[in-house]
Amino acid sequence: MQKDGEEREKGRTRRTFLGARLMLLGMAFLFAGSCAGTMKGYSGPALPAGETALIRAGSDAYILRCDDVRLSPSQLSIAVLPGQHTVEVSFRRQWVGDKLLHSDVTGSITFAAVAGHTYSVNADLLPIKEWSGLVAHEYDWKGYVKDQGTGETIAITSEALPVRVEWIYHGSLLQQSM
Repeated sequence: MQKDGEEREKGRTRRTFLGARLMLLGMAFLFAGSCAGTMKGYSGPALPAGETALIRAGSDAYILRCDDVRLSPSQLSIAVLPGQHTVEVSFRRQWVGDKLLHSDVTGSITFAAVAGHTYSVNADLLPIKEWSGLVAHEYDWKGYVKDQGTGETIAITSEALPVRVEWIYHGSLLQQSM
């Protein structure tokens, strides 16, 4: 009888141990993801949030560079000192129907950051150009910076930038450069 009880106890211990390991693994992934997010984009000691501005990548754009600091795609935001900043932005790949849209061209946006403000850098796909009622499937994009507190767009790329279109037909890939 005691052997059955011992076997049941071992089974519960194994399940508890497995659950604890899975929980620790999940916490490690969560912690690793949060560490990769924000980068300090200025020299000197870390300052409180009220003395810096936060620049975040939006859902349709990557921030490649802020002033002289290069960001990796895993770095979703950068803390900067108040003042004039220039961000280099790229268009994030996206699907529109049966087309994969992306751009090899980057845009540059300069704006004045205010301490305590949070800004998002994003990209908008511009409307399809049409000729004689026929859709030409020519796309462009523009990058912009929005103040998250006021909702105001404060800066935009100076020109429309081309988008590359990859069409998917019956499993094959056709490329068209715009």
